Amino acid sequence: MQIIRLLKTVFRHNPSLFLFIIAMGMICSFLFGYYFMGKTFLLLFAGLIGVIVVSVTLLRWPFVGLLIILIVTPAEELMVFPGKRTAIFALGVVVMFFWLIHILRRKENIRIAKQPTLLIILLLCLGLASFFWAKDGSVVLARVVNLINLLLFYILFQDLVKNNKRLKIVLFTLFITGIIYSLITVGIELQTHVQRVGLTKIQNPNHLAMSLIIGFLVTPYILKTLKSHFLKIITILGILVSIVAIIMTGSRGAWVGLVIAFVLTFLIIKSKVIRPRNLIIIGIIIVIFIFALYQTGVISQYTVKRITTITDIRENRGGAGRLNIWKVGLEMIKYNPIIGVGLNNFSVRFENYIAPADMEGKYHMYPGCGPHNMFLSIQGELGIIGLVLFLLFFWTTFKSLLPHRQDPRAIIGILLLTFIFFTGITGTIQYTKSFWIAISIATLIPMIIRNEKKYERN
Repeated sequence: MQIIRLLKTVFRHNPSLFLFIIAMGMICSFLFGYYFMGKTFLLLFAGLIGVIVVSVTLLRWPFVGLLIILIVTPAEELMVFPGKRTAIFALGVVVMFFWLIHILRRKENIRIAKQPTLLIILLLCLGLASFFWAKDGSVVLARVVNLINLLLFYILFQDLVKNNKRLKIVLFTLFITGIIYSLITVGIELQTHVQRVGLTKIQNPNHLAMSLIIGFLVTPYILKTLKSHFLKIITILGILVSIVAIIMTGSRGAWVGLVIAFVLTFLIIKSKVIRPRNLIIIGIIIVIFIFALYQTGVISQYTVKRITTITDIRENRGGAGRLNIWKVGLEMIKYNPIIGVGLNNFSVRFENYIAPADMEGKYHMYPGCGPHNMFLSIQGELGIIGLVLFLLFFWTTFKSLLPHRQDPRAIIGILLLTFIFFTGITGTIQYTKSFWIAISIATLIPMIIRNEKKYERN
C-alpha cells in the first residue's frame, strides 16, 4: 500500500519520473521473465501487451471495435471454434463487454429505436418460450444465445453510430471492405477455377455474396459524397470488381434480391436521385462487361448458365430443391399454425412432414433439411405470432425511412432493407451478422436525420 501511495505522489508531482519508473519496471520484468522462461515468456508478454492495448482502445473507443466487426464479417467462417461459434462471435462479446463498461462510465441513456427493438425482444422471448413445446430444447437454447448476441449487436450499433460523421465512417468502411474482399474473391477464382467461389472451402458462397452486396449497395452514397473525379474513377473500378466477385459467388437469390432492391427503391423514392436513363445505361454496361469477361474466360460457363437459368424451374431443379422443401414447410405450418414447432426446430421436425406433403423420394428430401426461406423459417418455428412480429419489425423500420426518402442516406437504408427482405425469400439469413449490419443501418439512419432536423430547428 505504501508503494502505491508513493507512486501516486510521484505521478501527481512528476509525471515524467512516473513514466520512467513504469518503463524501467517493464524492462526489468521483461529481462527477468525472458531469463527464467525463454521464448514462452515472449509469447505471454506479447499476449499481455496485446490484451492491454485492445482493452484500453475498446474501453476508450468502443466504436473502433464495431468497425473491426464490420471488417471481418465477410470472413466470419474462416475461424470456427468448437460448438460452431466463430471468432467474430467472440469478438462481438468482447466489444459488447467494453461497450457496456463505457455506458456505465458515461452515465448516459442507450440511444435506440424503441419500436423495432421492442419487437425483436418480443420475438426473442417467444423463441425462448418455445423451449417448452419444441421437440429438441437444446437447439432452442443454442439459437437463443445466438439471438441475444445479435440483439445486443443491434442495440450497440444504434448507440455507437449516433451522428452523420460516424455513419459516414461505417458506410465507407463497408464499401472499402467490400472492395478488398471482392479482389480476394476474384483472385481465388482465377487460381482455383471452382464453380462457386468462397473465401474458404467451408464458406457458404451465398453468405459471401450477401456481404459483398451490402458493401456494393452503399456505392450511390459514396459516389455522391466524393468530390474528386480521380477518386470517383477509382470507386467505379472498385464497383466493377465487386460486380465480378458477386457474379462469381453464383448466388441466384442474392442476384435477384439485388435487382429487386434497385427497382423497388427507384419506384419508392420517385425522384431524380436515380434516373431511369441512368439505370438503363448502367444495366447495358454491366451486361456488356459480363459478356466481355465471359469471352475472356474470367467468368465461367457454369456461372453464366446459373444466370440464364434463374427462371427455368426444371433446369435449376426448383431452385436447388427449394420448392420441394417449401412444400414440406407449408405442411409443417398447416399442422402448427399458431406457435410453430419451436425455435430452430424446423430441421429437427422436417422428416415428420415429408410423407404428409407427399414428397417422399423427391429431390433434396432428407432428414435435417433447413427451410431456405427466412419467412418460412420464422412461421414454421414460431407460428403466425412470430411471423407477425417479424414483419412488423420490417414495417416499422421501413416506415421510418419513408418520410426521408429524398435523402441519399435514407435511399441507402431502403436499398439495404429491400435487399435483405427479398434475399430472405431464398435463404435463412436472419441469424447472420450481415443481415443485422444491414438492418441496423436502416434503423439508425432515420434517427440521425431526425436529430439533425431537430438541431437545425433549435
